[in-house]
Amino acid sequence: MSRGARILLGIVTLGLGLMLLRMGPDASYPLGHYLFAGFCFSLGTTCFASGRIQAFFGSIVASCLVIAGLSYLGSSILKEPIIGDSRATPSVLNALMFCILFGIPASMYLIHARFGFAKVIDADAELERDDQSKTVEDPTGLWFRSDLFQIEQGEDEEINPGRYGRQLAQWLQHQLEARGYEVEHICEDWGHCLMCARDPFLLWVGCGNVDMVDSGAEAVVPPSEAIVWHCFVCAEIPWLKRLFANPPTADAVAKLARDLHAAVDSEPRIQRVAEP
Repeated sequence: MSRGARILLGIVTLGLGLMLLRMGPDASYPLGHYLFAGFCFSLGTTCFASGRIQAFFGSIVASCLVIAGLSYLGSSILKEPIIGDSRATPSVLNALMFCILFGIPASMYLIHARFGFAKVIDADAELERDDQSKTVEDPTGLWFRSDLFQIEQGEDEEINPGRYGRQLAQWLQHQLEARGYEVEHICEDWGHCLMCARDPFLLWVGCGNVDMVDSGAEAVVPPSEAIVWHCFVCAEIPWLKRLFANPPTADAVAKLARDLHAAVDSEPRIQRVAEP
């Protein structure tokens, strides 16, 4: 679970716990309210804590789920029918489903965490490492010259004045498709985007020319061999996925960067240059 989702869950469960504590004195079964409030506080603490503290309170939550599941299953076997009239009606089948959906994962967590006495992974440290893979692994990308890519008449009209690279984008699209990618060519205001994947995150290659003149100078189309081209790899995780899933991107970005380097280096008419 990502950090944002843990914080949101922690706030909700702590708020629910406080509400149950306030309702407890006036409830018909105060002990039940206090016990469930304790469960909510343990779950909320687990969301905000890390390391052994997280493992301890997480084990309390898991123990409650295991005990509740076994109690539910035992009482259902003794008193309830095998299949109830509805999902809300107590039955052996519903108790089994509860144990499968909640009891088994909770048991696996207990085996792993053991109330903090086992070696645990710091979730915050893991998230810090994941955060490093949300964008470009090779931020500098590639710079090169080539007479292979000509500037077509009026091609910058579909992007922005002075932004070229249509033939480069088409060549890269062919190279990446030959390496197994399904590429979608998109014109952006900064250049050309070659979308290589959209799920579970956006994975793409950006390409275009490097500006060689001042923005205030008169626009002149340079000869193709004088242009320095730039390509780079980027991965973007939409904020909703980053909040609830936060998929790792490093491996996919590294593979695409290797394929991009291999494609450029395999063409003898391309000469790599240093960053301008």
